[in-house]
Amino acid sequence: MAAEGSPATVASHFADAERQETAANLGMWIFLTTEVLFFGVLFAGYTVTRVLHADAFALAGRHTDVLLGSINTAVLLTSSLTMALAVRAGSIGWRRRCVAWLAVTLVLGTVFLGIKGYASGTSNGWKGWCLVCTSTMPVRTSPASSCSSSCTSS
Repeated sequence: MAAEGSPATVASHFADAERQETAANLGMWIFLTTEVLFFGVLFAGYTVTRVLHADAFALAGRHTDVLLGSINTAVLLTSSLTMALAVRAGSIGWRRRCVAWLAVTLVLGTVFLGIKGYASGTSNGWKGWCLVCTSTMPVRTSPASSCSSSCTSS
């Protein structure tokens, strides 16, 4: 029986369990360090921008739809839970439950994107910008361009 915290089996590319555990610990520390660096810079940039442009943040805050934001946060957190449940079900061999949780995650992801699209569209009233289909993908165009043409694939 393996000691608590040590792996039950040693992967083929490790000489022994101690080296495998050391590599796993190093990998976790590297991951945590990169997360701190990434999010540290992200939050520092946010703070500096908010301090330097407080009036713009106040103006944008008046246009924030708190209800839609709250619903989307709940949908996002719930989809994270359903994905974790799918991974757990898959790891213990419950294929049907895994597929079911993945389907729920897919539906919640679609709901999330739908709410984001709705919120983005209603925030500017669909005014000033339009979607024009090209042969490859939709592209946002400026108000000066013609928005009366219909989408056609060529």
